[in-house]
Amino acid sequence: RALPEHTWLREINAMESDASFPKFQIIGRTGNTFALTRFMKDLEASPFVRSVRLVSTELVVETNDRVVHEFFLEAEYEEPPAELIETVPLFAGGV
Repeated sequence: RALPEHTWLREINAMESDASFPKFQIIGRTGNTFALTRFMKDLEASPFVRSVRLVSTELVVETNDRVVHEFFLEAEYEEPPAELIETVPLFAGGV
């Protein structure tokens, strides 16, 4: 739900961290900087993600000669409050 139109992810990588929660890197591309800003705000609004930071962005040319913005983000996993977690059975009928 956090991924805006004209934005796609290329990689999600775990990062080494001394912190108690895992850090990760997101590499993706977007057609414009407005979509990137929205993506970052939506990630930060998630109860599972915190400390979203833009590491870099650059213009790249895709194989179809389309110019897009490639971005590198870093963020941390955040344990959400228990009241936000809803568990449901994986299989109907308790099988």
